[in-house]
Amino acid sequence: MKTHLHFAALALVAAMPICAQAMNLEDYLGQVVQKHQGLEGLRASQEAARKTREAGDMELTPRFSLQGSYLSDKKQPSMGGMTETRSEAYNATLSKLFSSGTKVDVMAKTGGVEYIGMSPATASFFGATAYGQGGLGIGLSQSLWKNAFGRSTSLRREREISVAEAEAGSYDLQGRQILASAESAFWDLLYLQEEVSIRQASLERGKKIEAWFRRRADDGISDRADTLNARALVASRELQLTASKDNLIAAEKKVRDYLEMDGNQAAPTLQGQIASSRDLQQLVGRDGRVVSLQVYLADLQAKAQAVGAREAEEATKADLVLSGSYFTNSYEAGGKAFDGTKNWDRTDTPTAQVALSWTYLFESDAKVAVRDSARAKALAAKLQSERAAREGETAWTEMVRRHKELTLQIKSAEDLLKIQKDLAKALQDKYARGRSITSEVINSEENAANAELQLTKMRAEQRKLEAQTRLFIAVKE
Repeated sequence: MKTHLHFAALALVAAMPICAQAMNLEDYLGQVVQKHQGLEGLRASQEAARKTREAGDMELTPRFSLQGSYLSDKKQPSMGGMTETRSEAYNATLSKLFSSGTKVDVMAKTGGVEYIGMSPATASFFGATAYGQGGLGIGLSQSLWKNAFGRSTSLRREREISVAEAEAGSYDLQGRQILASAESAFWDLLYLQEEVSIRQASLERGKKIEAWFRRRADDGISDRADTLNARALVASRELQLTASKDNLIAAEKKVRDYLEMDGNQAAPTLQGQIASSRDLQQLVGRDGRVVSLQVYLADLQAKAQAVGAREAEEATKADLVLSGSYFTNSYEAGGKAFDGTKNWDRTDTPTAQVALSWTYLFESDAKVAVRDSARAKALAAKLQSERAAREGETAWTEMVRRHKELTLQIKSAEDLLKIQKDLAKALQDKYARGRSITSEVINSEENAANAELQLTKMRAEQRKLEAQTRLFIAVKE
């Protein structure tokens, strides 16, 4: 299973001056991705998670070391009248640990020794009062148990990959949550704009009704109570319109916050098909089983803990290491330190060694605790993953069910709105012919306005529900 940075793709949307033209949902989310500092921080954190995984192979990086030393030894007693022994030594080593667990060292060394105050007799016995010595060599070592064929390295890499993917997925989830909230703010703003428009139109109709009743009262056709009833309708709608405008201001501020706009900047002009339903499966993706991103992350964490348990078992095992080395030896009588390099390629006096070493870590409370702790964490993560999988499956099923239910409710609300509008018009015509009462006209007008608002709100809720699909992904088994 693989996850992808959902909001990174939106960053490809070309930047445009905000408010230069009406923005649709894709343009708006593209601006959010480009401007929202929280998303920018999450992208940086995701990149850091990937680099952390790559940093795990630091131990496999080739290493080069140089060493130089000087020794002056005047301790007594000494042989042949020597008053001091001086020596210099220089070493260069290139080391490389491979993923198979094989370690290779390539070395070059040279040095010189000088005996100060040595008597001629002693010097003739040793051959010289000074000499240079050096050699070239190679050393190899291979774990036969703990890291045979790179088993420990493979376990470490597997764990680090799972941990890095879980960490990156966590940042991806946070980014998706921001985008889902940003999209909800988009639909909230469109809904409130529509609500203000509907309430404004309702107020205008209320004023027409009030004027109509006032004329009828002036003509003596209706009484003062009818006029007061119409005035109450207008006052009520003015109050509702004021409240809707206040909510619209708050929604505009929220959208500006997602776009990182200053408070003195006007909210952008948004356009969207609030009445157009979207297919949930298509939004998530049809290629694979739909799971919650939280379920996916729990599964990755469980895998990482399971590998960690195996890694702990491996780390506490005994180890058997086979090693070997081969060195050439050069010798230059009367020479100094760097004279030891003159015959580096001599192979007639080599030094060769083969060794087999066994290491055992005694059983202790600490050793047992390392294994038991790793096993307990793996079991806990497995149980949490299984629980999250059940909850995630229920969450997706419930989302699909709610979306279908809202579709049915919206269809019923559309039918109701048509009936309420027809009824309001019919009652007004009936009242004009003196065959209805004032309260029926006003109530029918109020019911029609409420039905229109209810329909628009249900459509907005369905669009916001569709936005939550960003928290789900389609995965291949």
